[in-house]
Amino acid sequence: MKILAVDTATSSCSVAIVDGGALRAELTQSTGETHARHLMSMVGAAFDLAGMSVNDMDGFVAITGPGTFTGLRIGLSTVQGMALAASKPVVGISSLDALSVQAAPTAHRAGSLICAMLDARRKEVYYNFYRSTGHAIAPVAGPRVGPPEIVAEDIDEPCLLVGSGALLYQEVLKEKLAEKISFAALSAHTIRGETVARLSLVKFENRDVSANGILQPLYLRKSDAEVNAARQAEDA
Repeated sequence: MKILAVDTATSSCSVAIVDGGALRAELTQSTGETHARHLMSMVGAAFDLAGMSVNDMDGFVAITGPGTFTGLRIGLSTVQGMALAASKPVVGISSLDALSVQAAPTAHRAGSLICAMLDARRKEVYYNFYRSTGHAIAPVAGPRVGPPEIVAEDIDEPCLLVGSGALLYQEVLKEKLAEKISFAALSAHTIRGETVARLSLVKFENRDVSANGILQPLYLRKSDAEVNAARQAEDA
């Protein structure tokens, strides 16, 4: 199955094409600029590298969140547009799920606890806990948002941390948790398109696809614009 995967949930942007078990093309960059400036050129470059076109794809996948509001909208609208044009199915993958899978090789034993964390700004992180079963990664609960100090309170055993939130607040976490925590390999902290594509394979095989071709973004809190609008309404 040929799949085009896109991640625009964070400051990095990644595009990959996977054909069955083979990675055919992948591009990842983090320029600090809006993803709208680069995403379509990256998609075009991936097609060129793979020797394929949008009509060759059997399915499309995008990260649905959590992540930056603008970034998610750019990625979701792009992927949904291509899926609609090609009349092919589309699925969504969690950014935290992708990070947990990338951290898994560093989790040396079954049962290891993994915490995927993304910078959510406002001195908060998006996070979720996972268990390594030795063959798969399973979420312990559901994704949440809160300050890193709250995350630390939930860790009472050795835990492997991964993601931009883990790197940003590593000193705070080290101070509170000391030897209980370790960090995934540096390459694991950036979401890769290949990871997103491979996670989607199970969903495509189980026909767990969007019924109407629309992917719903996962927002764990209100956007800055919504917060500011609410404050202005209260002050009026």
